[in-house]
Amino acid sequence: MAREDKRDERPPILLVGVANPATVPDLMGLAAKLSAYHGYQVVATHIVTVPEQMQLSAARSSPEVAAGTRLLQQAICQGAEVGLNVRGVVEVAREVHEGLISAVKSQKADLMLVGYSAADTEDARAQARDKAERIFDRIMYRVARGAGIDLIVAKFRRLATGSIMVPVLRGLNLPVSGMVLRALLAAGDAEVLFVRAVEPDADIEEQKQDLDRVLAEHDLIELGDAEIVSAPDPRAALIERASEYDMAIIGAERPTIVDAVFGNIAERVASEASCSALLVRAARKC
Repeated sequence: MAREDKRDERPPILLVGVANPATVPDLMGLAAKLSAYHGYQVVATHIVTVPEQMQLSAARSSPEVAAGTRLLQQAICQGAEVGLNVRGVVEVAREVHEGLISAVKSQKADLMLVGYSAADTEDARAQARDKAERIFDRIMYRVARGAGIDLIVAKFRRLATGSIMVPVLRGLNLPVSGMVLRALLAAGDAEVLFVRAVEPDADIEEQKQDLDRVLAEHDLIELGDAEIVSAPDPRAALIERASEYDMAIIGAERPTIVDAVFGNIAERVASEASCSALLVRAARKC
């Protein structure tokens, strides 16, 4: 019984997927804010993929694993710079999503954070970056379906976090988004706007009352202003509004539907707005 009590009292585990050296500082900075506010123990993981003809055990002595270990050491060092005690784990798998899901299970993670650098997408390499982002999104789709824990996908575009927009979408699961928002606010002052975009025939006053009700239910109403945007294309209106802010925190629209990770509106805002985006998906309930 004593052993079970100790397991129950362990700190929650934040698993941070590390793949690109360029995103490590931003990931560790965000992990530090989440850890400081919510008490997460941070584990960084790097996934090394191997072909079917190679045994997984044989790959553990490969140059790729050595490179992954060096990348994790970078994460550990940069975590230490922001006050984090980070542990590093290399996972060897056939596919990236399989490795991430395996790391979730082996580390008994409670929350996963992964990142993608979406900066400079307008230069000559934009097409290649768009393709890479689509591959990344497909991997995250598979992870979201199989990991069974809350997931934050960070798409980094701006360094500042002085202004944050939170689209409040239909069916949105706000607790995880609210958790992330509180951690960011605890780390520094920020202007916060909760937004719902509707079509022109919607009753604005009724929508505003409902938005206030939803925010009050989740103890978020005191954290920022609330606004209803009326536009013929609500998605385009959200993208335009989000681009005025440093960051958008966007929750999954339908967290129990298996054929979409975040929903069309969330994906479009994250892909097309010029701000950084944190896509938040609560664990599946089915």
